[in-house]
Amino acid sequence: MEYLLAWRIAMAKELLRRGGVALAEVAERVGYSSASTFSAAFSRHVGQAPGQHARQQQSPFHRPLREETSQRVPASMPRQTPVANKPVTASIAAV
Repeated sequence: MEYLLAWRIAMAKELLRRGGVALAEVAERVGYSSASTFSAAFSRHVGQAPGQHARQQQSPFHRPLREETSQRVPASMPRQTPVANKPVTASIAAV
């Protein structure tokens, strides 16, 4: 039984480190039917809550999926507004 708990926690740590996955989904993926049961087991085994662990362990080089699919622009970059209803033209030189 201890092996199964250690495996579940190790898998959960990896999912939390990657980010972009809700706590309930992490719990389900590692075999818990309830996020609260998972959270209690994780806290007991690791010594901190899953959310706290995730914030401390997330890689600075990996953004969560929900940010990767959005069109966020870093604050340091100037924002460009899209030009609506302006046709795109291309010129092709005659050969």
